[in-house]
Amino acid sequence: MEDFKYFEEIEAYTKGSMPEDKRSVFQNKLASDEALKKEYRAYQATLLATDILGFQALKDLPAKQESRIVPLRRWLAVAAGILLLALSGCLLYANLRFSPNQLLSDAFVSPSFELSASANPDLVDAWQAYQQEDYNASLQILSPDRGSEDFSSQSAKTLYAFSLVADQKGDLAIPILEGINPKNDDLNWQLMYAYLQQGDRQKAVEILERLSQNQAGKYAEKAASLQADLTGFWSKWVLAF
Repeated sequence: MEDFKYFEEIEAYTKGSMPEDKRSVFQNKLASDEALKKEYRAYQATLLATDILGFQALKDLPAKQESRIVPLRRWLAVAAGILLLALSGCLLYANLRFSPNQLLSDAFVSPSFELSASANPDLVDAWQAYQQEDYNASLQILSPDRGSEDFSSQSAKTLYAFSLVADQKGDLAIPILEGINPKNDDLNWQLMYAYLQQGDRQKAVEILERLSQNQAGKYAEKAASLQADLTGFWSKWVLAF
């Protein structure tokens, strides 16, 4: 199923819950961004189809109980149709909101990374490549196979692991991240994301729980929200099927 990148923004805009300052930004983006425009039209079409089906089902209900008793079978058919319509909407929402790809997309965060004034030039180049989202270049610069003298440093290992995670290679990043101590919030978030890439939701949730409990931490609110998504009913339903 195609992932809906702007689902939450479109839903908030349509329902009127989006703050006024963000509404103007969204409207400008809607006018110029073809991907957003396409997704917005699909969302509106889905709402319209739901309204039409619901109206058609309600039309079959008697306006007044007058001259005859509606057969039980007909009532059951109408009720089943409405129930099926509601369930279809719920399943559509669950698959859009809680699919693995959508959760990964929502959870990805570029970490903070500090470089000292005397940092190795390789490390500087690798960080610049990471910021430009050229993760493969960052990995090549810092690769242990390349013989970089600075790879033994914690900074180089950290950035190398961050690049692996961003390049969807969480299986290779996990042992590196697990071996770096102490871990700050950025390291813990990247490790959580690597677990999520590998489908290990239990370990991801354990890290999210710790991050959400640290109210002063930079990821507290986002961790609590993602933890709720991963452990909620609909998320488990999508995962099961």
